[in-house]
Amino acid sequence: MKQFKQGKKHLFLQALDVFESQQKWDDAYDSCQQALSCKDEEDQPSYLAADLRVWKSFIAAASKRPDANAYDSPLQTTHQAHD
Repeated sequence: MKQFKQGKKHLFLQALDVFESQQKWDDAYDSCQQALSCKDEEDQPSYLAADLRVWKSFIAAASKRPDANAYDSPLQTTHQAHD
């Protein structure tokens, strides 16, 4: 996450590829959740994580979790920021 927060999104996406190929869904979920929860300088959701690739990985990983609320946190954060 350190590299991601420094704007090195490519490394983050590579890590997601590895997590998915090795079926490390908890790692993929946690990484996506952290990225989607990042805020910018104005305390708004970061657009760095807001792309289709990150959301697809998050949804794929969340679908593998037994927790029915696995989708809630980033969705609530994103929705609240745009209200």
